[in-house]
Amino acid sequence: HESQVHVDHAPRAPPGKRSSPHRLWTSGRHSLQQLAAANQQLETPVGLSRLALVQNWSIFVGLIASIGLGSVFCIVRFGLEKHPQAGKPPHLLLFFAGWVTIGLCANYTVILPTAAETARGVGEQLPFSGGIIAMYSVGALAGLAVFFAMPIEKLRLALLIHASVMLVGNLGYTIASAQGLPALLMISRAVVGFEAGVQYHTSLAFVQFAAPEDRTYYVILWQFCLGIGNCLGPMLAGVAFVVGEALDGLGVAPDVYANGLMVIWAIVLILALLLLFPAHWEDVAPHVPTTDAPEDEVVCGEPAQMESEVGSWPIVVTLIATSLVQATQTMLWRSGAAVVFAEVFSWGVSGAGVAMGAVALGYCAAQYIVAKYLVQYYDSCFLMRCLLGAQIAGCFLLAGPETAEVSSVWKVFFSVGSVVAWSANALWGGVALSLCLGRAKAAGSWQSTTGMLLVSQICINLGNAVGATASRMVLQVWHSQIALASVMGVVLAVQLGIQIGDPNVAQPASGHTKQAGRPALDVD
Repeated sequence: HESQVHVDHAPRAPPGKRSSPHRLWTSGRHSLQQLAAANQQLETPVGLSRLALVQNWSIFVGLIASIGLGSVFCIVRFGLEKHPQAGKPPHLLLFFAGWVTIGLCANYTVILPTAAETARGVGEQLPFSGGIIAMYSVGALAGLAVFFAMPIEKLRLALLIHASVMLVGNLGYTIASAQGLPALLMISRAVVGFEAGVQYHTSLAFVQFAAPEDRTYYVILWQFCLGIGNCLGPMLAGVAFVVGEALDGLGVAPDVYANGLMVIWAIVLILALLLLFPAHWEDVAPHVPTTDAPEDEVVCGEPAQMESEVGSWPIVVTLIATSLVQATQTMLWRSGAAVVFAEVFSWGVSGAGVAMGAVALGYCAAQYIVAKYLVQYYDSCFLMRCLLGAQIAGCFLLAGPETAEVSSVWKVFFSVGSVVAWSANALWGGVALSLCLGRAKAAGSWQSTTGMLLVSQICINLGNAVGATASRMVLQVWHSQIALASVMGVVLAVQLGIQIGDPNVAQPASGHTKQAGRPALDVD
């Protein structure tokens, strides 16, 4: 109550008497003096914290309201479509698969800016925060075993399990962070990670029902949803951390609020699934196949590649190599950049969250450009080579001098390099996945569509676990942006070896371009 301003009313003229000019001047001067005193008190730390609280809560509420309105619009625009078009996934399926994909990535990335603070809050060091991040992938591997046993017809049940696990795991993480329980932090993130197994179903929902010539488009559309989630998670973490700091008087650590928000997200998703998603599969996707194609039919990919000769390497080996190295590289940047932005650049947790969200927006823009203007015209192998070259350039931009205070120029270079390197790496992996799925075999083998998607998800989660821990172990010893660029350069050398040495991705099937004249698909 020390910051409250006591305002005394100026003396009024007795009733029936007119105020003289002197009395009016005295009263006005007295009011101005009181306003000046109030303004000075608002400039004190207490006053500023209250102003910051109002401002940050306004931003916070506005962000949540925007997400809610956007969800309502998407439900009206896509979710209520009653007549799915032939050769395209049903709109209701795309909507919920996209929503879950976005929420899953937001749930995964929401702790990236805050994990270091959480680890130090329970008396641990930076590598422990990498372990917290990696436990999500450990849980995801267990989740894959459960979700893979569910056919696509059980999609509603799979999504409900995902939302329930998100609810329980984030609630446990919130309690563990607030109470300072390191073991519970690890267990809770593993429980949350169990949800990631549903990526098998969401990816299948995007690609299985699309026409063969459109599969690459839908793979990249699925990755676009991944990009939105990657953008949303760190931004929510940054804003929630600032709100938590403004509410410091409540005695709750600021890193708790973001995970509390994901609890609310899970509750809303459960209600939407129960109310809007049909209980019977026939009402979701009528008259569409749910199994792999016969043995003499390739289920997806590009026509030019389907007729080309497969290289001497089994295609599943190519899938394992590209998925593993791409996921490791992506997680090296995610886990390491959060530390660089927050600590090396001294931007703090909230600044790191906003910066990582902005980089993810650049990634989404790159996804849109490639999906709309490039993937329809250029051969996958040629695109992969171009994207690898862009990734090399981005990795060079990440490096900077090892000084006590990083200049603004190098911060800009690092930010631009982050957009280029991450976008190029993610797109490289997406094009490689599409190329591998384009050579899928009949059902019942590891080289079927479903089998290869499962293999891809296993490799992605293994790569995420390796990347999350490796980057923070390196940054614990060598605390600079050039350390992150160096370890990413090692993985980039492995990618270059795959691109050159693997015959499945080394040479375009028939020139650099596809059939001429085919229009690019609209991205709604």
